[in-house]
Amino acid sequence: MNEMKRIEIVGENYTGKWNRSRVSCRGIVLDGDRILLTYEKAVDQWMIPGGGLEGDESLENCCRREVAEETGYQIEVSPCVLEIDEYYEEGKFPNFYYFGKVTGRCEMKLTEQETERGTGPKWIPIEKAIAIFGTHASYTDTDEMRRGMYLREYTALTEALDRNTEDKKRYENVYFINGTAYAGKSTMVKLLAEKHDGILCEENYHDALLEELDKEEFPCLCYTRDLEDWHDFIRRSPEEYKTWIDGVSKECEILELRILDELVKENKPIFVDTNISLETLKEIAEPDHVLIMLADPMISVNRFFERPDREKQFLYRLIMEELDPEATMENYRQGLMLINSQESYDRLLHSGFQVIHRDEERSIEETLSLVEDAFGLSH
Repeated sequence: MNEMKRIEIVGENYTGKWNRSRVSCRGIVLDGDRILLTYEKAVDQWMIPGGGLEGDESLENCCRREVAEETGYQIEVSPCVLEIDEYYEEGKFPNFYYFGKVTGRCEMKLTEQETERGTGPKWIPIEKAIAIFGTHASYTDTDEMRRGMYLREYTALTEALDRNTEDKKRYENVYFINGTAYAGKSTMVKLLAEKHDGILCEENYHDALLEELDKEEFPCLCYTRDLEDWHDFIRRSPEEYKTWIDGVSKECEILELRILDELVKENKPIFVDTNISLETLKEIAEPDHVLIMLADPMISVNRFFERPDREKQFLYRLIMEELDPEATMENYRQGLMLINSQESYDRLLHSGFQVIHRDEERSIEETLSLVEDAFGLSH
């Protein structure tokens, strides 16, 4: 991924000295062609959500907290994409911008001033946001900091979108398949790589980096790496299992992108059975380079141990070794049901990407033809 870029905005009255500084963090949260902004009705003011660093909190946590408090949306953030340092007569004001992905809702926590101004979240088209910030930045406003604020937001948004474009260009030879288990993802990436002389990234291809991981940075992936008694793995509650799976997916995404950043240098088509989230895929890939493959969620629950692969058979043996294997199996099955929920299925189904459903009547060759058509590789 691109390194963070730094930009300076210098006010007309800046003397070269400053006696106070306030660091702020802001979240650029996109949903398709929309962006999440805050709008202060009383003063007709739009802003990218964010605010000042508190105490010894990290920049990332500041961004998450401020977006949640101002908009009521919980987000996960990617590495910082942009730093804009503002210099005015009043002081120096560094602003750190992050791409954010919505993960849930929460209660807003507005300041008294924000409440008085009627502050609230608004999803608006990105083009409209650029027009608003660009127009206000060009105003001859007596309030230099207000004019500068709009210039800052305009600069941040256009720079961030340029980065998005660069990311999509970087991964223009990468074809991602996401979806549910038992849908045929692994089979399709293998066949595609063979037929189109490409690079194969199979399920869990990030395992190549597992041994070198720091358990502080990757606690979920290191959990199994450092596990001493695997019976503890199968004894976890369904909720603990689901939380761990979600954490693994987020950590896998980081590693996958690191690997892909190296593989794209080979300038060959890359076919990926991916853990990368739908939100990130929308940021880094064109729509026709992402395919969702779906099977009935209950197949993953009912047929989990039918596959002969070593990992699943190992877990099955562990369950059978328990004092009450039937209860242990039911506990594990409940965890599988949580991670293969109808809600997760529906998110994939309605992601906006192309979808291919599992069909027992369709041959592997016919499915491959559909996948090639989806990716534009059939010609």
